[in-house]
Amino acid sequence: MSEAVTGTIEYRVDRDNVIVGVNDAWRAFASDNGAEDLVEAEGRELLASISGDSTRLVTRHLLDRVRATRGTVEIPFRCDAPDRRRYMRLRLLPVGDGGVGFRSWLVREEARPPLAVLDIREARGDGLLRICSWCNKVAVDDGWMELEDAAERLLLFEAPTLPDITHGMCDGCETEVMQAI
Repeated sequence: MSEAVTGTIEYRVDRDNVIVGVNDAWRAFASDNGAEDLVEAEGRELLASISGDSTRLVTRHLLDRVRATRGTVEIPFRCDAPDRRRYMRLRLLPVGDGGVGFRSWLVREEARPPLAVLDIREARGDGLLRICSWCNKVAVDDGWMELEDAAERLLLFEAPTLPDITHGMCDGCETEVMQAI
């Protein structure tokens, strides 16, 4: 089971988008959620760590906006765990000479029955499941829907192996984030 988010998760990138600092809340969150490889993220290129072309592009636009205006941008997002929905906020702000700071905090969370598809430790097979990077809805043939509904519709619980997850952006989140940019 994943741990609850405690404290403000902070990290910062330099002018080249290399992660140059993370706080203890970052390290605890990574460790508690099975991402041991991210506990010490310093020296990694941020955009190379982001899944999905559209998510990387939007992140690049967010970074460019903060740098160009020297202002902050704040947007909602979800960072779900297998056993809970996490509704969070992200604030990007200018730091230093061309750097950008990221601050995320929990707004609220809801418990739910665990979904193995969100457990990064589960074995994966063929296929991809495209999830919105911002709201965690899943792409299906005729739109986007909550993960539980998509799992039922796509028969994920009956499949012999789980699909890999890739990220994209649903229409609603694209509109909201682009307005923030």
